[in-house]
Amino acid sequence: MTEVCRQLDGLPLAVELAAARIRALSPRQIADRVSASLTLLTTGARSLPERHRTLRATVEGSYALCTDLEREVWERCSVFAGPFELPAVDGPADVLDAVDGLVDKSVLLRVEGAAGVRYKMLNALREFGQERLAETGVADVAARRHRDYHARLLEQAGAEWLGPRRDDWFARLSAGHADIRAALSWSLRTGGEAVIALRMATSMLEYWLARGAVWEVREWTDRALAAMPAEAAGRSRGQAVAALCSALHADLPGARQRLARAEAVRDEDAAPYLCHARAFVAMLAVEPHAIEHAAEAVRLFEARGQVRQQLHPMFIQGVSMAYRGDLAGARRLLEGMRRLCEAAQDDSYRSMALFGLGVVEVCYGGDLGTGERAIRDALDIDLRGPDLLSAAYRVDGLAWVSARRGDWRRAARLFGAAAALWDQCGSEPDVAVALPHREAVKAARGALGDARFEELSGEGHRANLHDVLATERPPTGGVVVLPPLTRRESEIAGLVANGLTNREIAVHLVISRRTAETHLEHIFTKLRLGNRTQVAIWVNEQLRHDDDLRSGQ
Repeated sequence: MTEVCRQLDGLPLAVELAAARIRALSPRQIADRVSASLTLLTTGARSLPERHRTLRATVEGSYALCTDLEREVWERCSVFAGPFELPAVDGPADVLDAVDGLVDKSVLLRVEGAAGVRYKMLNALREFGQERLAETGVADVAARRHRDYHARLLEQAGAEWLGPRRDDWFARLSAGHADIRAALSWSLRTGGEAVIALRMATSMLEYWLARGAVWEVREWTDRALAAMPAEAAGRSRGQAVAALCSALHADLPGARQRLARAEAVRDEDAAPYLCHARAFVAMLAVEPHAIEHAAEAVRLFEARGQVRQQLHPMFIQGVSMAYRGDLAGARRLLEGMRRLCEAAQDDSYRSMALFGLGVVEVCYGGDLGTGERAIRDALDIDLRGPDLLSAAYRVDGLAWVSARRGDWRRAARLFGAAAALWDQCGSEPDVAVALPHREAVKAARGALGDARFEELSGEGHRANLHDVLATERPPTGGVVVLPPLTRRESEIAGLVANGLTNREIAVHLVISRRTAETHLEHIFTKLRLGNRTQVAIWVNEQLRHDDDLRSGQ
């Protein structure tokens, strides 16, 4: 009956009416019927009053108590599949008054989250509203309005994604993800709307990547392409993005097929997207011309003023230049990418630029320490947000560093930790920089033997990522030990004195926030201090005392 309770939102009367059917039906049968319709609940013991005997009568009673405007807004809100924000409720100017009235009547529930205040409707009330829309013949009008709103939302997110608002947009789109799916579904089952579905699916690839849902956007894109006419505008660009999605799944044959379809139609608008996809496929396959395709994509996107779109091709170009032996050129290009990201105040693509610089140094004969610091800086950025796919690259990169140093046990554990992230993303390491991954894994297996490698990588796969990174991170140089504190406690006390929060300390040291808090509690106990300010004063006094001793005062 757990599934039944979930479908009925825990509404006591609804659950009671469903439970009354247990004499005739199994819990699974009840759940199947509830998911299809509320008619299962429309009859009950004849001795009960009608308002208790039928959920529909209860819902109709609530509807009857609403004003005409509240009823209209109730019906409009019933198109939403999940919690929705107020601007999404398209309607009369005084829609806020109606929403307030529906909240007062418990028709709408107020939900607060990272994306701000949203509203949700119980399934029973949503189904009733949808029935009313169907009866009045405006269900398709409401669904189209709902789809258009989410298409505009994705377009606006694309315009503002590069920069400091990225995390805000990710939270907002994630909170409305169920409705993005509903809008895509409606577009695909409605004649003539697949073109808009394709635009919605392909306009914000970074959002789907950050969710670790490349498989999902690939499916939406393929379905939209299959449903739209062969001559439809945007088809070539859609195929190019579909090729990118296939490549991100390490499906190079699928990527080549989609590229061939894209190239079969001459479309100037699709030209930079085609160059981007060609460059990515060539880099993954370690084939010639990755640099040339990437450089052309950068040139075309730059000419159009599309800074966000030119950044991944810059990464491809830089790494490919290093592969060909041009380390100086690769460094210049990726430093330029990093500066572009800093000017835009964008951390996500800055992480990609740092990772590219790390790859250049670690994999192509550069300075190993410089490369490791760049990869760690990239990972510090990724661990602040939800982008598991990027974090998987970075952890895998740290495994290459350990392999280069001959620290095979550490490399194996890090490969295991990275594998756990790849699994969560539905991807695999043979993406973007497959060659160094394969070479480092082969070297580690050769040094440890298959059995020992699998054992150690399994440990890394099962462990908490922060714990693996904290355990495997080499000692930080330059830390002044302040007795009676340990080295780690001294390091954390110093960061407290520099004004870092617990969360910032955790990110800086690549440990869990709870671990940072535990260390701080130990510091308070050992020093018999009660707050962070006192710790900062104590640290500064100790450091001044050490300076005085060194200077002979």
